[in-house]
Amino acid sequence: MRIGVDANSFQKNLAGTGRYARNLIKNLQMISPETEYIFFGHRRKTILDQKKKSPLFLRLGRGGGEFLWTQGYLPYKLKKAGVDIFFSPHYVLPLFNPCPSVVAILDVSFKLYPETGDWLYNSYLNFFLSHVLKKATKIVTISENSKRDLLSFFPIPPEKVEVIYLAADPSFHPVDDDRLLAKVREKYRIKGPFILNVNVLEPRKNIPSLLSAYALLKKSKICPHRLVIAGGKAWGYQKIFEQVIDLHLENDVLFVGHVPDEDLNVLYNLADLFVFPTLYEGFGLPVLEAMACGCPVIASRCASLPEVVGDAGILFDPFDVKGLASLIEQVLTHRNLWEELREKSLRRVQLFSWTKAATQTKELFENIYREKTWAKRSASTSIF
Repeated sequence: MRIGVDANSFQKNLAGTGRYARNLIKNLQMISPETEYIFFGHRRKTILDQKKKSPLFLRLGRGGGEFLWTQGYLPYKLKKAGVDIFFSPHYVLPLFNPCPSVVAILDVSFKLYPETGDWLYNSYLNFFLSHVLKKATKIVTISENSKRDLLSFFPIPPEKVEVIYLAADPSFHPVDDDRLLAKVREKYRIKGPFILNVNVLEPRKNIPSLLSAYALLKKSKICPHRLVIAGGKAWGYQKIFEQVIDLHLENDVLFVGHVPDEDLNVLYNLADLFVFPTLYEGFGLPVLEAMACGCPVIASRCASLPEVVGDAGILFDPFDVKGLASLIEQVLTHRNLWEELREKSLRRVQLFSWTKAATQTKELFENIYREKTWAKRSASTSIF
């Protein structure tokens, strides 16, 4: 079986779709070395490990832009490469596809919260996604909530959509190396205890609610913790920095930018609490990463997060600033509660694995391939 993969998503960055694509493909290669994966991308570089035993080929287009490359050049390359199934981890497909296809739709935030995203990208999705969903042989999404949202906005058969949960990368785990903990703390200039948030800096992540709740705690002088926010800047990030100044939190809030996984794992371990106030997530991977490190979690009671957190964390209304401040105080001042959340987190995270996600995706590919093969045989033996 020859699977073509759109590599553009994991040639960009580690956030969201890129992290999903990298982890899924890496595990697919490990569990199905007999399958040939051919990677297609319009950039001239890839970070994929080309020393894997399973075949790996990169096909690079020379088109001027990703859209033209996807709709014009890619179908030609797919046909030429003899691909059996094409997999896109990030919403897009060629509308004239020469083979069966699987597309991943991680969330529909552009429909539910259009004001929190880039209008140009939202316009692109609104215009093309209905055509993509009709064209796709199967659609993968990453939570039951995302499936419900997808079906509520697009007239597609429910059986066409498969839910495959994500997982924390194995690199996220408890750390007891004091020298490593001290080294990372010094690298990011973090002194004393701290609360952690990991997010791309954009409106949908609802960081202003966290800042407001944190300001209440600092004003009451019952919270010695700093607030550390890790994540790259995205659309609308300026308002977050303006709010920090307005709340006089310049000396209490530390923005550390994008953090590589090896350091992020240590930050999760160093933090006394992880707070995730997002308005909407297709899954909420940072929550699972924190839980894998044994860091107690407070997360929004919205979208997919109840599916991910279960009873291992505390859920709250993302618009209830006073409620969030109260919950943060409870976790940080009640050691028994803190320990209980840590133990539940470490148990909960065992329910999710990339091996399981890759196995389910492999089975999806195999079912499509069998149907394709059966259709060809039926056509060749038909008397008409």
